[in-house]
Amino acid sequence: MKVSIAAQVFSHSVVAVINVFIEAGTGPGREVLGASALGTVKLLKFVDNMFDSVNGSRLYQIGGKTLRCAMLQQCGHHAFFEEVPPSLTNLLVTLYGLEDIFNNLEAENVSLIKLRNVNQDPVENFFGKLRLSGARNVNPTTVQFKNHYKSLIINNLTSKHSINANSKDDVS
Repeated sequence: MKVSIAAQVFSHSVVAVINVFIEAGTGPGREVLGASALGTVKLLKFVDNMFDSVNGSRLYQIGGKTLRCAMLQQCGHHAFFEEVPPSLTNLLVTLYGLEDIFNNLEAENVSLIKLRNVNQDPVENFFGKLRLSGARNVNPTTVQFKNHYKSLIINNLTSKHSINANSKDDVS
């Protein structure tokens, strides 16, 4: 499933449309969406802000999206992380982990993190290569996993340059 499709549903635009329908229904006999839709608006805003907070690729905010920027000390990321409900334990672990990484890097004079660059693509690529090396073995035993892992390391170390690397051979 593509995350982009889910992100379109949980977006600021959908929140705006629902708000228009709620406001259009304020009057006798004009109910389009009642006040009960406010809970949906709150959830959609939260999910949209959560996506924005971990996908910031620009240095500064654009277009009123205060969390869609790099994580800085004075940005709204820290305050948003505090608003996450305690029932979302796994999300809290991730967000607090990001804050710990930020605090450790800040101690080393790194003033910002572009959170879009901190993602799981390398891990997915690694496990994809493990599956490929095992003839599409999607459920390897620990021994098979260890052997495939060793093969990947040896193949990568003994090749002329990294497989699928974005560089040419050095001819000097």
